[in-house]
Amino acid sequence: MKAKIFATTDPVEEKNLEQYIEGLSKQKVKNVHFDVMDGKFVPPKKIRPQTIIYLSQKFDKLNFNVHLMCERPEKYLSKLEGARVKKVYAHIEAFSTAEEVILFFNKAEALSFKAGLAINPDTQVKNIDKGILELCKNFLILGVVPGRSGQKLIPETVKKIKQLKKCSPKCTVAFDGGINGDNISKLLQQGADEIAMGSFMFKLASENKLKQFLS
Repeated sequence: MKAKIFATTDPVEEKNLEQYIEGLSKQKVKNVHFDVMDGKFVPPKKIRPQTIIYLSQKFDKLNFNVHLMCERPEKYLSKLEGARVKKVYAHIEAFSTAEEVILFFNKAEALSFKAGLAINPDTQVKNIDKGILELCKNFLILGVVPGRSGQKLIPETVKKIKQLKKCSPKCTVAFDGGINGDNISKLLQQGADEIAMGSFMFKLASENKLKQFLS
């Protein structure tokens, strides 16, 4: 596989995350994707900032990204200061103006994070401000409605991979939601750079089949 594979922290409860990540690292998983929900943008399933900071520092050989499913993502950024995190994604739907997006980008950069935009299934790429599309270098496409684990991938979301690559040729496109052994090849064929998996990754890990899958 050419794309990086990330394990999302959903559907694991916060109290079990350390054990889960420990198990993933033993099965050669190198990338972890924290799902943070504020109970407003999506139903509550919170991971505290101090937990992210602690785990990202403890597992210092792993790569970590954060997906903020929050109404005010720019306010959450400062709480992550000290976390060993590469990218922080905020939802384009959480911002009212392009200026708010730019503020988030600048704040993330000041904290040494790479900023990214997550895109809900019902948001069309053509309706996003062209200047923002050109400015953003990291995108996260949601293949399902955010906030609930175990959903089926919405087929129409797959085409966004090529649409974003056309708008921003040098961007990195990640895909998250509804991924399984039957549809992951299609995402790779469309040009996804990163694949984030939750329920499917949890299943593979529990069956001790990750090594074979990642090879």
